[in-house]
Amino acid sequence: MILVADSGSTKADWMLAVPGKSHEKYSTAGFNPYFHDEKFILDEMYANDDLRRISDQVTQVYFYGAGCSSKDRNEVIRLALNKFFKGAKVVVDHDIWASVIATCGDNPGIACILGTGSNSCYFDGKKLHKNNYGLGFIMGDEGSGSYYGKN
Repeated sequence: MILVADSGSTKADWMLAVPGKSHEKYSTAGFNPYFHDEKFILDEMYANDDLRRISDQVTQVYFYGAGCSSKDRNEVIRLALNKFFKGAKVVVDHDIWASVIATCGDNPGIACILGTGSNSCYFDGKKLHKNNYGLGFIMGDEGSGSYYGKN
């Protein structure tokens, strides 16, 4: 069983892939290592009865999240998910990678995220090229949910 998460700072969407069966969807609070620690993540995961029910059957977890931009930050999420999904291989990476995979596959292109915060990047088909980041989700992030909320 493979579980993939697309997490912003506000919410996370989870998709379970089981060969030969339809996909199952789950939802939790979003996990951002700038704002959330291991305890918060574990508390949220254990509060989700559906995810708790399948936690021992999941063999791989791919978590793509806001704020997962360095090895140290990714480790916060990975350690919590390893405790919840005992025995599963857990991979944590930046949420822009989920956008690149879904949008571009192996082809060059531009991938974007429009959520509480917004982001974009250029993908050359193999490597992600950093973009010019805005001032964060509070200031200068035109196109984001925060921008429209302030207006």
